[in-house]
Amino acid sequence: DLPIRMINLDEEEESRAYERIVETVQSLIDMKAAYKTAHGQQRVILGRRIPELEQELIQIVSGLYNLTDEDCEIVQNDPAFL
Repeated sequence: DLPIRMINLDEEEESRAYERIVETVQSLIDMKAAYKTAHGQQRVILGRRIPELEQELIQIVSGLYNLTDEDCEIVQNDPAFL
């Protein structure tokens, strides 16, 4: 069982993290859709930016769960995560 953490939107820091998660996920969705049809330099730029955003999302969630770098590595290397 994974612990599902409830975000307290009344706390400013958690509310900001929630907003960042939503914005980052939406950006990832948009960029991955654009990547499918992109060509040339635009495709290269999106191909570089997508992993950066994925890493940013991991960092935000890691902060909410107080995960260490080692914890994140374990999760990212888990076949179920992929």
